[in-house]
Amino acid sequence: MHLAIRKYISSQAILQNVSSPSGDLLPYGDGLSEPRFLPNGSADPTNHGRPKREGPALRATILGAYARWLVDNGQKETAKNIVWPIFRNDNKYVLKHWDLPGMNLWSDSNFNGSTFFTTAAQHRAIVEGAQFSPAVGLPCAACDNEAVRSLCRLQEYWNGKEGFVNPGVDKDRLDDLPGRDSSTLLATIHMFEPEAGCDEATFQPCSPQMLSNHKAVVDDFRKWHINKGIPAGKAVAIGARPSGKNNILLRWGICRLRSNQICRQCMVCHYTCGSGAAL
Repeated sequence: MHLAIRKYISSQAILQNVSSPSGDLLPYGDGLSEPRFLPNGSADPTNHGRPKREGPALRATILGAYARWLVDNGQKETAKNIVWPIFRNDNKYVLKHWDLPGMNLWSDSNFNGSTFFTTAAQHRAIVEGAQFSPAVGLPCAACDNEAVRSLCRLQEYWNGKEGFVNPGVDKDRLDDLPGRDSSTLLATIHMFEPEAGCDEATFQPCSPQMLSNHKAVVDDFRKWHINKGIPAGKAVAIGARPSGKNNILLRWGICRLRSNQICRQCMVCHYTCGSGAAL
């Protein structure tokens, strides 16, 4: 496992320096939002949803978690000298760009705005920076402040009246994305922390908001032909969004798998957090 992680870190050190349609690493890190590369590591010149601002956040979360494990297991210098330089690039990008519009998770070509998934991933990455930097004695002056700001932004996606999370807001149309969306389920997976219990502010899987949202998203898919005849209260297949847009086959598999993962995360919290955990 360590070998695979080290190879991943090495590959990111290379890709971070590749010029792409999104831009370059310097001076502002715009190239870090590039969504894909060719198998040989060169830039993909084809049209694709750009910028993908969740990319740097997801990488920073992975690297930060691994680095903290290294520190806890007596490998502080490895975390500081090998992981931190790669992590720092993505973390700086998130701190600078987290409140700017971009593409949504499904790369809809007509979307330019903010989404719950991206904001959740960015908040988690900023928190990782706040935890990683002091562990190796390096500064992240903006991490604490931006962690609070991004957490406040997350609360704005909650639709308390209808009991679900708005998937996003399009900057150009200045309105919420229509309906429910499985990207909100995938987001809570990245926010999951067993020690957080069923915390509502961070939309933990077993929080009242996410339990309500999970049911709302799944129930909206019951009208699909693939779920015909399945009674209420039984599991059904789900895709990207009930409206049908961008429900390609691969996304059905990913969304079904992650929906089940959320249920397992709820059970983990139920058994580790005590009777206070909601089910």
